[in-house]
Amino acid sequence: VVPITNHPSGIIGIYQLFLLINSRITVQAEIDNVCKAAFFQANKARNLGEIFLMPLALTKATCQLQGKLVISNQRDLSTVLSAIQSAINEYIFPTVKPEGYERLVENNQVNEIFNGPLLSQGWIQARSLGNKKNKLRTTELSQVISSVPGVESISNLLFTQQGVAGSQNWVACKESEILFIDLLGSALLSGGSNPSAGMLVISCNGKQISTDLLPKSLSVVYTKPEKNILYGASVKNQTTLPTGKFRDINSYYSIQHTFPEIFRVGIDALVANATDFQIAQSRQLKGYLTLFDQVLANQFSQLAGLGQLFSFKNATCAAPSDRQAYFAVKDTYERANPQYPVPFRNFSPTYFYQSLYHVPNIRPLLKNSDVFGFSLDPNESNKVLINDSWIEYQRDPYNSYMKGLMEFMEDEKNNVQRRNEILDHLLARHGESPLLLETFIEDTLYTGDSMKDKVIFKSLYLQNLGLLSYYRQKGHNFMGARRISADIPKVTKGFEKRILGWDSTDFVIDSEKIDRVEKLGQQDFIDYSAVELKFCLLFGLKALYKNYISGLFAANITERIEITTAQWMIEKRIGFIFLETSLINFYASASLVNTKPDSEQSTPALLTPNQLIFIFPSFISNFTSAAFQKRLDLFIENETPVRLQTQYYFLEANQIQKIIPAFTDWHNCLVYNDPDHFFNQWLTKSALELITLLHELTPISNA
Repeated sequence: VVPITNHPSGIIGIYQLFLLINSRITVQAEIDNVCKAAFFQANKARNLGEIFLMPLALTKATCQLQGKLVISNQRDLSTVLSAIQSAINEYIFPTVKPEGYERLVENNQVNEIFNGPLLSQGWIQARSLGNKKNKLRTTELSQVISSVPGVESISNLLFTQQGVAGSQNWVACKESEILFIDLLGSALLSGGSNPSAGMLVISCNGKQISTDLLPKSLSVVYTKPEKNILYGASVKNQTTLPTGKFRDINSYYSIQHTFPEIFRVGIDALVANATDFQIAQSRQLKGYLTLFDQVLANQFSQLAGLGQLFSFKNATCAAPSDRQAYFAVKDTYERANPQYPVPFRNFSPTYFYQSLYHVPNIRPLLKNSDVFGFSLDPNESNKVLINDSWIEYQRDPYNSYMKGLMEFMEDEKNNVQRRNEILDHLLARHGESPLLLETFIEDTLYTGDSMKDKVIFKSLYLQNLGLLSYYRQKGHNFMGARRISADIPKVTKGFEKRILGWDSTDFVIDSEKIDRVEKLGQQDFIDYSAVELKFCLLFGLKALYKNYISGLFAANITERIEITTAQWMIEKRIGFIFLETSLINFYASASLVNTKPDSEQSTPALLTPNQLIFIFPSFISNFTSAAFQKRLDLFIENETPVRLQTQYYFLEANQIQKIIPAFTDWHNCLVYNDPDHFFNQWLTKSALELITLLHELTPISNA
């Protein structure tokens, strides 16, 4: 990998790749396909402000070897020569050797396993990476050959190279070439008509080996692979995960079942002829014991909810067993359209609990347990009425008992504060600063409550932290991104669903919906850079745009240029336009190279290289506030590469609509669509048009 330092665009971050192609691939078309595949792969993983040029295949700089080689056994001639050739090739350009999980664990290299990229063929150790040698001396080569088993000695080594007069004790090649010591060809010269011109004499037991005994070709000798791994097979890249044992921790068996029958609190506590006094005694003791039952049952629920408590996702129900029992008796329609609003749902609970309906003879102790003790059927028996009313009471998620239990267990203000502290703990464990994150998310967009919004944003960030961290400095994959349209859409009913994925609001914040909408996937990191996605997530741009469009839509203002522009910005992009000047300048600079000196065609001056450009709509007041710009500056300072400068613009709707066609042409031309993509004239043309428009703008700030 060679950095290009003298590019006409002045970009720092252009790289030329040189590939060592497998010797079995000789057809030029196949070599070109390998180079193209490497080109796509390199630019797929490029960082912001960086570009990889089309790779070039390393050309062989063939050298002959002169000297005397002594081997120990003539029968091993072919094997020894193959081993020598492989050792020389390995010394000039070392082969990358992946290692498996077990080997790294044995050597206590656990950090290297989990700190590196996601791999499918094992881990590459730093020690296995070597530089290509562009210069080789005979003293180095002697040591390499002498270390091969079966070689007794090597002496009088000299190199002969085409185009270089005479023999010498060193040989060199260009960066675009790979040294190749033709061992077999050198040995064959020893039988020629002019052996003094350069030859490798091979002998055994004091006798020179005839060239007739030399093999026709040398096979590649591979180094011994890691134990228990066959060559060409995938190495084991993860440990075997232990299997757990399910324990129904939330299931609670009442202590009242364990009392002797004389206490009259179990399943058969009261006989049919019990007096009122005996019933009162039984209920008095049951009331006392039920308090302990509730505490114990809640402790089991809290233990069962430990996974939700420390999950990145916010819990949505504090009584999951009761919620499950509620929906278990519902059909598909009833589940989608529950009788009660958001049954058992509350926002991010941290204390978990469960009902005690299964405690023997508990009904008389529960408040308003006879609220459903009526019937429209005059022929219904009293026994059936009592049974049905008790079932209805249990199925009511907001009966007096459950409502009281919910309010007693959870104070919303304390609960949200507690959840925020848990998320701060999880952020700190992953090396993220909660205080810095709170600075980015200080606006109230989802709920109107600052503390609840902190909980939502921190939860969303943790859920997407894996990909955001993995692709931290990655630029978007411009050749694989999805194309976008420049058509400005009309704002119609249902726009909320297109932006946020839903168009209705429940009585309780549905964090599961928010999680689904804001979840980042692999395709997102193809269409956008990680910086863009992180900014959109932490600044809540989807909710911000939804609120802005909703305000105008509610006022029946649907044709104004501002609302349609806002719709395009959030649907076709993620709330702002993001540009890398290095990418634009690179393709625009082709016009500087191809324009003739006497041509009257003028080309615009290139943009300042190595910059990132943010374009925001100024008609959304949140963007133009001083507080937003301070948060933006802080975000840029902490999240963008230090070698790149940043500019941002706040434009009116008419200015943005002038930028949109040029931006979409540029974006869509970058997407790979033909073999000559890299030098596509339409790509250069769209880059120049975009540069012309950007020169007309005045940046608000340089960061």
